[in-house]
Amino acid sequence: MINGKKIFKLYDTYGFPIDISNIIAKENNLKIDFYSFEEEMNKQKNISKNFIKKYEWNFVKKKYNPKFLGYYRSSCTIQILQYRIIKINNEKYYQLVFDKTPFFPNIYGQINDIGIIKNEYEKIDILNVKKENNIILHYTKKLPNNLKFKFNALVDYDRRNIIKKNHTSIHILYYLLKKILGKHIKKIGFYMFINYFYFDFYYNSKLNIEKILKIEKYFNKIIIEKKPIIEKFISIEKAKNYFKKYSFCNKEVKKDILTYTFCKNEEIIKIIKLNNIIKEFCLGINIDNTFNINNFKIISYYYISSCIIRIKATTN
Repeated sequence: MINGKKIFKLYDTYGFPIDISNIIAKENNLKIDFYSFEEEMNKQKNISKNFIKKYEWNFVKKKYNPKFLGYYRSSCTIQILQYRIIKINNEKYYQLVFDKTPFFPNIYGQINDIGIIKNEYEKIDILNVKKENNIILHYTKKLPNNLKFKFNALVDYDRRNIIKKNHTSIHILYYLLKKILGKHIKKIGFYMFINYFYFDFYYNSKLNIEKILKIEKYFNKIIIEKKPIIEKFISIEKAKNYFKKYSFCNKEVKKDILTYTFCKNEEIIKIIKLNNIIKEFCLGINIDNTFNINNFKIISYYYISSCIIRIKATTN
């Protein structure tokens, strides 16, 4: 029996999915103590409640159908639909909901956009963007003087460009890991920061520096070859035929697809294509040509548990 506290530490500290831990345990004829895992999970939830306090929503407009435009645009004209006060460690913020937004939230392992909203009267910083109950929330320290005025929403372009490079690099890295290490590897997850990103995968053989250098070499070759990145939106029904070997449901795509968390209640899905070597489902934002990545470097690699390797890499 594996102590649930240890499994929770993997989940809470390293973002290691509990279902993958359970699969690995079963493969080794072991069981997880889910009772102690749930105990730790409940303790963490209680701590979080003490740090965050959310107030009631205030509605500016009754018409409610917010749209996300971030795949195509980094700016647009917006109006505020609703807002509320939120206190984090007793520090006051506002959460704003727009009728449409170019800001990408902190989801699917991808770091969020930041930027500003402005008009001729004032400018307000967008400090954070998250998604909650299928609604994109924009964090500010200041509430607009006139909530009914229109604003121009502007994403921080330099930051967005770094995010795009890192996200596309994750697709390419996953492809090269399968090509060089073998198709039997399994993607566990990834998380992006501004200056680097992590990629976790299951590999039951030894990974050495020669293989790492080979991955870097192939990656930078793809950059130099200036391969175009094509994004295509298709319906879920077409996607089922597009990738017949994958099974679909409303909550999750199979774990061997790079982005494993599925958009709930979405009727379309985005596919990223790089020549004929990469065809994957994608929920993030990407560059349009590999040459824009400039450079790829693996900073480190290490085991976070048995057969689970974490690569830390950068495109800066």
